[in-house]
Amino acid sequence: MLDFPAEMAMRFSDRSEEPERLHLISKSGADSAGRTILCLEPSDTANPDACQIILSWLRHDLSGIVFCNSRSAVKKLLGIIKRIADKNGESYLADKVAIFYGSLQFNRRQDIIQKLEAGIVKVILSTSALEAGIDLPRLDCCLVRGYPGSLMSWRQRIGRAGRRNPGLVMFLPVAQNPLDNFYGNQPDLLLNGEVESAAFNPNYPTILGKHLECSCVESGIHLNEITERFGEVAGVIADSLLKQEKIYITNSSELWGYGYPHRNLNIRGHAQNDVELININTGKSFEKMQMSLAHKEVFPGAIYFAQNYDSELIFYRSENLDLDKKQAILKPLGKNCNLESKPKTELVIQEIQQLAKSQIIQTNIPHARLRLSLIWGEITSSVTGYDLFATEYIKGGEITRIVDGGSFDPPYQTQYQAPVVKVEINYAFSNAIGENLREIKEKIKEKYQDKIPDKFKDLWSSNSDFIALHSMGHQLMFAVPLVVLSSSQDVQWFVKQERGETIGYFFDTCDGGNGASEAIFNQLLKFAQKATKLAKNCDCEYGCPRCLTHHSCPQQNRGLYKDLGLLILEAIAK
Repeated sequence: MLDFPAEMAMRFSDRSEEPERLHLISKSGADSAGRTILCLEPSDTANPDACQIILSWLRHDLSGIVFCNSRSAVKKLLGIIKRIADKNGESYLADKVAIFYGSLQFNRRQDIIQKLEAGIVKVILSTSALEAGIDLPRLDCCLVRGYPGSLMSWRQRIGRAGRRNPGLVMFLPVAQNPLDNFYGNQPDLLLNGEVESAAFNPNYPTILGKHLECSCVESGIHLNEITERFGEVAGVIADSLLKQEKIYITNSSELWGYGYPHRNLNIRGHAQNDVELININTGKSFEKMQMSLAHKEVFPGAIYFAQNYDSELIFYRSENLDLDKKQAILKPLGKNCNLESKPKTELVIQEIQQLAKSQIIQTNIPHARLRLSLIWGEITSSVTGYDLFATEYIKGGEITRIVDGGSFDPPYQTQYQAPVVKVEINYAFSNAIGENLREIKEKIKEKYQDKIPDKFKDLWSSNSDFIALHSMGHQLMFAVPLVVLSSSQDVQWFVKQERGETIGYFFDTCDGGNGASEAIFNQLLKFAQKATKLAKNCDCEYGCPRCLTHHSCPQQNRGLYKDLGLLILEAIAK
């Protein structure tokens, strides 16, 4: 469900001048037998709890689907189910569980659905790939492990159960996530809360370029019609496409295109540039993924795991990543492996052009100001090397150590263009932040004397502006799904030193943009208010995964402190 769907449809279709032609269908006509919804308390052990729920379904011969928010979460949950089932002498139950995500080969996805229909597979662990668009047989149960990022996704997911027969829906909030805690403690908002406003701008240069290129192939465009149909910047975009030889001009002053560019274009995300994962023993492809993901997950030396047709979880090590052939060659290691790889990454943001007039944001701190600038930027993410970890299980715990690693020259790079919000603070704001940090460090010294815990050492080694801006950006990212129809993963935050100043950058995480950064630029006050509420709702003292740290932080969560981020947010919000 979208906030103001009629308005959104008119923006998509560019037919706002004829609103009377648009008819809104606001209620579903699909059959529903009804469903019971259980909202559980936020769990510190979400995976083991989900495992017990799934095994209980299987013991009662119930079918179901479990939604997780990432491929890694789906795979980890399957691994836990197999371990617990084996320990209980119920390995046959784990064999009835299959994982499903978008990068699986088409034949494998079809095989899983067919086995679900036949009753061979009883439970599917899925990412958002099965939210909608694929017809599933009737299911008895649905478990939503973790808030999916928007009420729209939540309602799509719970609709998978209770279609023909009464169904059971369970929401298992992950205690380490701030939005899970927010909705876990206010479950009525899941069913009755205000839906999010969608954020997008159809006039971004890359999106217009894609529309223009496809239009030239479909029907051709007369030069006199370009500005009328595609806006004032269409001429510059057409010139660029001509130079790239993606379109051409005829003697009759019409623009035409080549081939069928539609198959390689993706309006919300990176171009369809997939890498095949090849089993070196069989020579066959068993999965595919976007090039940008391949750089981070199947670089030479990487450990990767996937489920085979026999429901076994198989570990692989990448032997080679051939970017020209778009293939990754992986060697099977077997069903048991104690190795894990982690890429080393770098990020560079290059400003290209300004998209809007900069804003000066007033605060409640005397003379302290922020400046926001909306720009078009180029984002370059590089995988420069990796570390290989081995985990040894000992009595009473486990030990993880680095056993191998390497560097890549040249690095594996992903480059794209998208909107960027540049955040700068003035001298008065910097002084206020510095004074607050000095007071914080004095209190820590008083409490711990000369034995400062490792979790506070960044307060001494990092610049005070860096800590405050870095923390504020993380806290604000958590609030994105509460303001617009975007996930926290749709926007990223990066802080760097530039000519003696500390500057932060919000940027969209897909080529051409998704509207999240521009929404922050236009609605900073609303974002700051929501972010403040989320951070204060967490009962931790210094910051934790529920309110501050992000697993995808490009700066490895270094230099973070809860109260310094709140200092900026509260100065904006009040």
